[in-house]
Amino acid sequence: MPSHSLSAFLQQNLNDLQQQGLYNTIQPLESPNGPLITIQGREYVNLSSIIIWV
Repeated sequence: MPSHSLSAFLQQNLNDLQQQGLYNTIQPLESPNGPLITIQGREYVNLSSIIIWV
């Protein structure tokens, strides 16, 4: 598949997702990562975890 066809295919899929209301964007944290986080002025319980071994 030529790259321009791949780009057109991907762009069409993104457009379809946006039209269906299924396209999601990640909102940045407004607070440090911890048990409670703030996103767009609202406070949430953070149930995620990332373990990094150094």
